[in-house]
Amino acid sequence: MMRRVGLIVLLTGVLQLPARLGRAQTATADAIDAFVRGDYQRAAEILKPVTDRWPGKVDEVATFFMAALYENGLGTPQDVVRACALRSRSDLSQGLFGRLNLETVGALQLTLTPEERAGCQLLSQIGFDHGFEPATFTLEPGYWITLELSGKEHGVSATVAYQGRDKTSSVSVHLSPGVRFLPIKHTVLATRGSTPGQRHFIELFTWAPTEIPAGGWQLDWSLSEVVGNDLVSIHREVIATVLDSLQQSDLVVDVRRLAALRVNAAGEAEWAILTGPHARAEAIETDRERQEVLAQRRTREAADERVDWNQARNADRSPLFMYADADGCSNLFVYGWSADRLEAVTVRAHRGQLGLSTAPSTFDLAAQRNTIEVSVDVFERPQRSWPYCTDVFIIGGGRKNTWRAVGGTVTFQLSPPGIRVRQPHSYRVSIQIDGAELVSPSGVRVRLPRPIHLTAIVGSGVGG
Repeated sequence: MMRRVGLIVLLTGVLQLPARLGRAQTATADAIDAFVRGDYQRAAEILKPVTDRWPGKVDEVATFFMAALYENGLGTPQDVVRACALRSRSDLSQGLFGRLNLETVGALQLTLTPEERAGCQLLSQIGFDHGFEPATFTLEPGYWITLELSGKEHGVSATVAYQGRDKTSSVSVHLSPGVRFLPIKHTVLATRGSTPGQRHFIELFTWAPTEIPAGGWQLDWSLSEVVGNDLVSIHREVIATVLDSLQQSDLVVDVRRLAALRVNAAGEAEWAILTGPHARAEAIETDRERQEVLAQRRTREAADERVDWNQARNADRSPLFMYADADGCSNLFVYGWSADRLEAVTVRAHRGQLGLSTAPSTFDLAAQRNTIEVSVDVFERPQRSWPYCTDVFIIGGGRKNTWRAVGGTVTFQLSPPGIRVRQPHSYRVSIQIDGAELVSPSGVRVRLPRPIHLTAIVGSGVGG
């Protein structure tokens, strides 16, 4: 038996239909004739292709009757979520059936579960012909990942089972009206670089219609890595653009001719765009790197929250030589800063001329003025960003006074290169400054009361 609300509005619609359609022999009119005769399967066969077209102009009459078939399981399996999604696309300005659809969907949503309402919202946006196929991949015994289209996540959800615990998260993927999914890929890479072992990657490829140019399509590649219970987003990019409309068969492409996952010469995992003007490859950082960078960012954010950004000090004061953190860049430049962000020490050295290596090397600053520069900047106000290793920084305001080292010693020790997989020439440098004497622009001299220790990653073009 038809749902009560659906029956009332359906009868209202049928009574109004002759004034709306007349007896024109359109596909929709033929479907309505079949509906009235009780041939619901024939009505569904005619209406489904009309209502499945998305995005595009909504046929409000076809939507009204196809939704009624879905809602009541007539001529097609009952699917209240699809019925809800169809009606949700309607527009009040589109006459009687537009209004009927929206009035009906309001009543229908009251009968749905939260999960069904979420599914309704998702399908009303992306359409029914999305081609998504749920997938489960076993990574190791007792370790697997399942990917599903989820209304709750309003996209693709991934559930990872690892060490007896399940964790569900959303997947970074491009969703738009008319999106088409290709089969999900699970790619395993056996790396031998900084973190040898197997790494598991999940790849989603989606075609989406473009507005400019109208009728075109773009192929989006979304790459993630399974790490423990987490699915970590690695990269997303459009890897192909087609200017013409595509048939369903045209959507099936050999994605490995466009993009690749592989192990590079250094033994690290990397992704690569193989064609087009943006063809390139980039190493994929290890989880150890990610955790180190994340921990550093959190520590620095917490430290910044403790800074009194409104304080002001005399820029002509003597340095305190107490530094809480450091960063670096180039080959070789390191800067450290005080917890109150009112003072910074900088060290610049010519690595090649000094012959620096993994063995500690100590130099006399007075004798190496052309190859080593050590200075301290004293600021009037706290600096939110530092004027080092960057072309752009936020001006903290106030004056700055620079003290330059004219004596003392500095010791360098380098790690092997490859600290950052994306920057194979990067390395970690540890610096110790002892007994340094510094001079201000006015000629005032101060001597370092205690050693200064700095550690940073350098060897990159910019930043640290």
